[in-house]
Amino acid sequence: MRRRLGLTWTVHGLWPQDEQGWPSYCRTPARDPSKAETAAMADIMGGAYLAWYQWKKHGRCSGLDPADYFALMRDAYARVTLPRCSNGCTKRSSFPPRWSRTPSSK
Repeated sequence: MRRRLGLTWTVHGLWPQDEQGWPSYCRTPARDPSKAETAAMADIMGGAYLAWYQWKKHGRCSGLDPADYFALMRDAYARVTLPRCSNGCTKRSSFPPRWSRTPSSK
């Protein structure tokens, strides 16, 4: 995990998308990941349970086996360039609430 000042950047999940949106809880013959495979994702997901849950909810719908699904997630994580502040902020930052309007959103 990327840590600085006690803060952590983690992956929540990786969702496949189709014409109707983001499928979940698909019934497939794909095998479930082993405990070792989900535990190995704890460094970027914060825990093995989240890795298991995201596999169960979305990974089964991806068409990938667990090893490839988690490898793709790890690759995506490695490609993210974090804002400079996330690696060394010295003061707290805040963002406007979702419901606030900006001049360009009128």
